[in-house]
Amino acid sequence: MWTISRILKRHNLTKNKPLTSYIPKGKEYPYEYINSQQMDIVGPRYLASKARYYFHSIIYCDTHYSQISVLKSQSSDNICNSLIRFWKIAGIPDFLQMDNYLSFWGSLKKPNAPNKIK
Repeated sequence: MWTISRILKRHNLTKNKPLTSYIPKGKEYPYEYINSQQMDIVGPRYLASKARYYFHSIIYCDTHYSQISVLKSQSSDNICNSLIRFWKIAGIPDFLQMDNYLSFWGSLKKPNAPNKIK
């Protein structure tokens, strides 16, 4: 890769990009959501005891307040309890953005069916 780059530079076949900085257009970024939070589950992670753990993270998009909960399983009961703990501190959002994780679905046969979290 470096050899090809040196050969191209030697024969003046490369173009340098001009160094220009970003110039704002004077428009602010449009916020679609007034009160939104983002939620994700990371895992499984394994510790020395070979126990399986999941990390449930939630962030409040406006204030960037976040919380991470350690869960032993990815069941919807554990996730609901973690959500309620976070909502007692940060408040219930207008919108909650989450992954398409299996715990958030109704079931495998009916993925659009309501769940405890929906």
